[in-house]
Amino acid sequence: MSDSEILDKIQRLHDYAERLRDLSYSFYEDLDITQFQTAGTKNWSGHVKTSVFDNHYKNARDELEKAGDEIEEAISTCKSKMRSLASLISIKDPLKKAQAEFMAYSLI
Repeated sequence: MSDSEILDKIQRLHDYAERLRDLSYSFYEDLDITQFQTAGTKNWSGHVKTSVFDNHYKNARDELEKAGDEIEEAISTCKSKMRSLASLISIKDPLKKAQAEFMAYSLI
């Protein structure tokens, strides 16, 4: 694989990681599941219905947390692959090497 092809792959991985980061931010900033914790409590009659709602709420909260963890893991995998690819670029082309290293080690 040529240095240009490696650099292109690093750029694609960097773009993926940025999109995942944006998705992660929207999970934690835009979607506030805690607002649903007490939603409709006045409409629930009896302990059984309330406990069913509480179970669904807890499951939703757990799934959201799990998804956030998986997004973070995917970002970490992208970063790891970018760093591995950057190490393959020849030092004979210092500009491409610098671009690859910058993308691979910059904060995402």
